[in-house]
Amino acid sequence: MTGLSGIAALPRFADGSGLGLSATDAYADKANLTKPADKRDCFKLVSVDLDDNPLSRIGGNPFGDLKGDDIGVATRWEWPDLLAGVTASDFERCAQAIKAGQWRADQRADGWVGIAIAKTLGLSLTDKQDRAKVVALLKTWRETGALVEVERQDERRKPKKFIKVADDD
Repeated sequence: MTGLSGIAALPRFADGSGLGLSATDAYADKANLTKPADKRDCFKLVSVDLDDNPLSRIGGNPFGDLKGDDIGVATRWEWPDLLAGVTASDFERCAQAIKAGQWRADQRADGWVGIAIAKTLGLSLTDKQDRAKVVALLKTWRETGALVEVERQDERRKPKKFIKVADDD
């Protein structure tokens, strides 16, 4: 026995990609089947230079920027609040943009409602964190009833799901 019985593997988050983390950076703290805690401890791997290259300690390293070894260190990480900084006036501006067009509920559609929200708030849908913020805003506004999903015919008269502002008749 090596004495390593207290070490457990940290499982990766399946949805860490939308949070600005690379696939190798996002870990959760539970690797067993016990009931999860109310709040999970989250970690990310950070590369730390060990400064163990003897040439870097003497003046005039002939290899220039040659560093020593790096090691991955698990550091505490807080789940970002995707709705931080969003105000009621932001919703009002987004609502005006949604009212001004026909916006689809499906993210794959050319006229996805997230395009209007991202443009209004100055976000980029190609940035993973910005896209996650737009999706979180849509989810929140739909859950609170500020935005509703309605079925209408598209330009080819096929029934599709659109998003409209709740007070927009």
